[in-house]
Amino acid sequence: MTEPTIAEQIKALYELRERKRELNKKVDKIEEEIVQLKQKLIDKLTREGIPSARGEGASVTITREVVPKVVDRDAFCRYVRENDAFYLMQIRPLSTAFRESQRIGLEVPGLEAYERVNLAIRKHV
Repeated sequence: MTEPTIAEQIKALYELRERKRELNKKVDKIEEEIVQLKQKLIDKLTREGIPSARGEGASVTITREVVPKVVDRDAFCRYVRENDAFYLMQIRPLSTAFRESQRIGLEVPGLEAYERVNLAIRKHV
């Protein structure tokens, strides 16, 4: 059996991407339904004073988790710097800002450029 041509591989890749897009639309709709139903259940369970419940084939439990919300970025960054509290941060540099720094010749200590290779797919019209 011969290896598929480049054109055949491009067509197959495009078709897979389009299938994925359609499936993602369905997944997004389902995710939205899940969020709405979860909130309805949380509201109902809370109103009835029930922390958990069982249903047919599954059970639910209301869980609570304290998570941070930055309300004053400057104060937060100042605290992190002054107290060497970088453990409070998720570290991920912005690609666009890094590329702009490189473009103007600014070297950012601790960062190194690497080239991520990808393949752009466009539909012919």
